[in-house]
Amino acid sequence: MEPRICWFVAAAVAVLHTLQTCYYQMTPTVLMPSILKDFGASVVSGSAMVAVSRLAYVLALPGGGWLVDRWGPQRCILAAVSALGASALLFALMRSMAQFAILQAVNAVAMAFAGVPVYSVFLCHFFFEHLGTALGMVLSGFSLAGALSALVLGAIASHASWRVSAFAVAGALIVAAIPLAVWIQRVRPPGELLSGRETVNPISSAPSSRMDAVKSPASRGEEAKEPLYFAHHERRKDAEFSELDAEVAAGAAEPAEHAHDKNLTSFSWASLPFLLLASSYFLLQYSYGSYNEHFLIYMTMDEQANLHFATTILAVLYFSTFSAKIVGGYVGDRWGRFLTMVVAAIASVLGAVLMTIFTLRDTPPDAVPQSTFHGPGLLMCLLGFAVLFGAGYGAMFNANYALVPRIVSISRLGFVQSILFAIGLCGNGAGALITGYMRTWTRHYMKPFLLTFAAVILNAACVFALARYLRKSSLRETRHSNNAG
Repeated sequence: MEPRICWFVAAAVAVLHTLQTCYYQMTPTVLMPSILKDFGASVVSGSAMVAVSRLAYVLALPGGGWLVDRWGPQRCILAAVSALGASALLFALMRSMAQFAILQAVNAVAMAFAGVPVYSVFLCHFFFEHLGTALGMVLSGFSLAGALSALVLGAIASHASWRVSAFAVAGALIVAAIPLAVWIQRVRPPGELLSGRETVNPISSAPSSRMDAVKSPASRGEEAKEPLYFAHHERRKDAEFSELDAEVAAGAAEPAEHAHDKNLTSFSWASLPFLLLASSYFLLQYSYGSYNEHFLIYMTMDEQANLHFATTILAVLYFSTFSAKIVGGYVGDRWGRFLTMVVAAIASVLGAVLMTIFTLRDTPPDAVPQSTFHGPGLLMCLLGFAVLFGAGYGAMFNANYALVPRIVSISRLGFVQSILFAIGLCGNGAGALITGYMRTWTRHYMKPFLLTFAAVILNAACVFALARYLRKSSLRETRHSNNAG
């Protein structure tokens, strides 16, 4: 069981991720209908804004990863959060879509220094036994931000204006996020805390402690206030690499399916597990980018629903995703990530089926429907979509990130996580952009949402294939070990 300081770190990072996501991704999504109306812009321009943001994020990730390796994550997190706070103030004052695009590009660059890849690698040095649960806490910040943004910002925008909502987000970043980033600047893993106090035996001699491989700044003759440089920055013996990889990837309490971790760490870009995982990242984010970025526009413009009702349904989706990321992390730690991925894939398919049924009902083939929806059955379709797709997306998102350390050694974990995250961002931007263009072309969301449904099906197929491959690999490795014994 990890020390209490590790869970404080996870909670602080989760709050930071929540506030960052609330501004960078959720605020534009929730306020987009009001912004488009205020600026007199088209739906496709809103989709292009999302695509520009994701493209800037993808382009900034390699440079961000290099600077994080060079300067340490704490300094980068503090700089990024400060930049986001200043940008949020300017967001509330912007006067055109061009200014909107510039701010989103700046935000994307900032997020490359304090996004999910940075946090996931950071937590690998505080957690090993409960890494999935810790990642679930942090990743759930995205969904918690969505739920809070949809409810709070949507209500403020309906009763006041979208600019008041934007000022509220800026205030939260400045008052809460920046102080947390300053605290993270000073935090150290438990082993470093003990060595900084110059105790006789600062690090436990238990072989299961992954802190045995972490060198403190004090032990290198540096000042304790210097930022943390992680274990994979140090030159270590091959035996230390092997021990750390096995502990971070699986942990002593992982199920039997994780027994072949040392075989999986022989990583290749062309390996079937990586290709399937990368495909899942892209397709999962494509479907989420399509549904998430266009749900409010679809409901308010095509279905003539009021913004408050639409944001309530979106909040249900975000809350379902939030819950699934935490529960999915715990289930993955206790019973295995393969089961979590398969169940999550099935749930996402069922949710997409309900959304497809809702979209296809009595839709004129050549015009946007002018009447609002009605009936408890249609409402249940919307709620079912929000609950099932949100839960499936959240649990699968968590499982994908927690599975990467089982395929890649920790010495390459940060780079590979950044590449996979970039692939997911490309999928998210593609989903938002293609859906927007198809809606403009067909004048309705029926065909673009059908394409999104196909992406959900393909993602489930990739997940099933990945789970099957890794299970077979696990059985082969177990047989080989038994025969050798």
